[in-house]
Order: sequence, then structure tokens, then C-alpha cells
Amino acid sequence: MYSSMSRLEKLVAVEEKLVEMSKEFLKEEKSRLQSLESFVETAEQQLQMSINKSMSLVHHPVGAYLLVKRLSSDWLQQVKSVYQPLTDFVNRYNSEYHGQLPSNEDAEWSAHAILRLQEVYKLDIGNIISGQMELGLTTNNVPASNALRLKREDIFAIAKGAYRNNDYRNAVKWLSESLQLMEAEEEMTENKEASEDPKHDEVRDSIKLLQRKIRSANMFGNVNNDEHPRPWASASNAKMSKYMALCRQELKPRPDVQARLTCRYQSNGNPYLLLGPVKTEVLSRKKPEITLFYDVITDEEAQTIKNRSIPKMFRSRIGNSFSEVESHIRISQQAWLHDKDDEVVSRVSKRIGLLTGLNTTPTSTELLQVLNYGLGGQYEPHHDYMTAEEKMWGTILGNRMATFLMYLSDVTAGGATVFPVANVTVPVVKNAGLLFMDLLRSGRGDVNSLHAGCPVVIGSKWIANKWIHEGGNEFRRKCGLSPNE
Repeated sequence: MYSSMSRLEKLVAVEEKLVEMSKEFLKEEKSRLQSLESFVETAEQQLQMSINKSMSLVHHPVGAYLLVKRLSSDWLQQVKSVYQPLTDFVNRYNSEYHGQLPSNEDAEWSAHAILRLQEVYKLDIGNIISGQMELGLTTNNVPASNALRLKREDIFAIAKGAYRNNDYRNAVKWLSESLQLMEAEEEMTENKEASEDPKHDEVRDSIKLLQRKIRSANMFGNVNNDEHPRPWASASNAKMSKYMALCRQELKPRPDVQARLTCRYQSNGNPYLLLGPVKTEVLSRKKPEITLFYDVITDEEAQTIKNRSIPKMFRSRIGNSFSEVESHIRISQQAWLHDKDDEVVSRVSKRIGLLTGLNTTPTSTELLQVLNYGLGGQYEPHHDYMTAEEKMWGTILGNRMATFLMYLSDVTAGGATVFPVANVTVPVVKNAGLLFMDLLRSGRGDVNSLHAGCPVVIGSKWIANKWIHEGGNEFRRKCGLSPNE
């Protein structure tokens, strides 16, 4: 569930219903508790007769009757009036929301997402705890709220999740925050009851135990050393450091490279585009050439594609058709749409052909892949082309030659597409399309086409990929004279 923001969005409606159901239950429960309190007071008053007077309550016929009546039926009815609704509430909860609620695994991976965002964007733990995901980017429409403040038990849970994932460096950091918060709470408590609270002692003991486990399990020396392997990352630290720096927009092409970049209106000599040329921005001229096309799809078309995809969504995997696995490398859900699924899909596929000058008919392309990223959703550095060992499309269709990536939504922060070799960061631009070549003209994979999807911090990122293959494009993108062209 954590791997798709569209699925997480549905949880908001679920919790709204639970809040209303609980408020109704609590209102009725208060009335039932008041009735029980009155019943107990009456029983206690009558029992005082046996204590204050020599005559037992049962010696009086009315007293005996009331006692027998209470113990034979009234007590049972009163207890049932309080506890049976609670049982009914639990049963209703289980029946109405079965299969709609996140699992413990979702909670664990949600904690990992917080840690991933902290590392990639160098977020301050204190800001995360207070609900502020500061990136140096525009987040003015995300209001500050104490409702988003993490409690001590939330912080401790994140620390335990980091430990279970062998992320000892962050486990220590979050444990320290948990301890500091608990000590601050104790200092603020005037009567010191909090420091004597057994729950505090239990938490403190758990923290100390976890600290001892970290020290004994740590295989890399100093757990605060940033050079240690990141358990959530698949690539080497050097590659991940470059990837994360690009996600933070810290790296840019050299000034002499930037000076050769251009913006223009493009028509490719096509009559259709002559009437409405497309705004294009060249982001890289070296291999691979990276071009951003603006406004290649309308809001209505983007929404139609998303709506068509939602019922077909499944967890994204990595690998090839012979061996695919779910992985933290890729946190998203996806669906495949055929041109026949909707007129909009067919129209967009043809438009991509006009923009790129390539053959985008079904015989030369894959189905439209639509993705929705999840909590902290990312796709670590990878190539879209397949190696000789991985090739799965046969000689007629050939390898993936070009990638056309469309942004179907905006995000508030994060989610950029980055090219670690080309040193290019492409922020999410709603309705824009990003084109880059996966292969050299010789048919070899272009290693410089290495790219990645940065973790989404705030927002729901939707994209659609159209992969264009060699087959059918032999005369539209001809071979060069050198194997390295």
C-alpha cells in the first residue's frame, strides 16, 4: 500500500469514517458509563447499610430483593451495556475495513521512507519531528501543524525500524532524539510524576537495550560515519552520493556546457506542428541528448490516463520478464495501457511520434507504462535498455532505443528526474515530456543514459513512459559510421 500514493490517498477516507464512527461510539459510551456510575453509586449506598448498622442488607426484605435482583441480572446488563458495544465496535471495524487497512509491513516501509528522505535531502531530524520537511524549495502551501508532530513513541519506532534494517547510523540518531524528548518531558513535569512513570522506565530500558544491540551488531566501526553503506540503496556510496546531490539540485552542468543549451519552438517540418509548434528546451547536447517538451498533454488527457490506470495498478518490479522482484530500489505502482484502451492513449502515442519524428505505432513501441510513486517513492539510478543477456523483445522489435517520459502531475517538493553522468536535474513539470536516447546509433547501450527518479517529499507523482524500439525506426534514426556514435 505504501508503494502508491493513489492507494494511500484512499486511507484518508477510511480514517474519516473511523473518526466519525468512533465519535458516535464515544458519545454513546459516555451515556452508558454515566448509567453504570449511577448504578454503582446506588449499590454502594445500599451496601453501607451493612457496614454502618448491625443489620445486614439482606435482613431487610427490600434490601434482599434489590441485592438478589442486581446480582442475578442488573450487574450483567450493566456490564453488557458497556462492554458489548465495544465488542460490536471491534467487530464492525474488522468487517467494514477488512483489506482496506495498511499492514505492519506498510508501517515499517513508511518509516524507511522517512529515513530515505532524511538522507537524500539532508533533512534536519528536528524539522522532521516537528512536521516541517524543509528542502529550500517552495513548500508554502504545506501548513505547519502540531498534528504532524512526531511523538516519542513514533520516534522510537523509526529508530527500531532503522535498526532492523541494519541502518545503525540513523538508529543512533533517532534514539538520541527519543531520549532527549523524554528527558525534556520529565523536566517540564512539575510534580515529577512522569519520571516515576513505569512506562518511561520501560522506554528508557528499551532504548538502552537497542543501543547495546547496535554497538554489538555494528560491523563498520563508528556508526556515525557517513561513508558507511546505506542499507536502502543498491548502488555504491559514490554513485549514490552523486545521485543524491543531483536530487538536492546541488550540481549543475559547467557554464560552457550551459551556454550551448537552447530553447526553441519546434515543428520538425510536420504540418500538424506547424500550426502549433511545441516549446522545447535542450537540457543536454552531449550523449545522451536530453530534451524537454512543454505542454505535450492536456490536464484532461492526463486525468483520463490516470483514471484508466488506477484499476490496473500493481507493484512495480525490477529485472526482466524472466526474473522480476519487488525492491526498495523502485517504490511505485504501475499499469500498462494499450492504444485500444482509450482514444486518449492512442492520440498521445501518435503525438509522441510527431514530436520525436520516430515510429510510435504499436509494432515499434511498448504499451504506455503509467506509474504512481509511493511514500518517498523513487527509482534508483538505472538504464532503460536491456543488455545482451537481458534482451527479451527479439530481433524484430529490437532494444529500447528512446524513452519519452511524461509528467502527469505536479509535486510540491522532490521527485526530480536526474542523470548522474550528464549532470542534469529535471524537476517535475506537469504535462511536459522528456526525451532521451537509450542507445547509441550503433545499437549499443548508451551508459551515459543512466537516470533515476528522486524520492518524492510532498505530493503525488504520476508519470507515463513510452518506450520506442529499434524495430520500425531503422530509417528514422540511421546508424552512424562509428560504433561509438
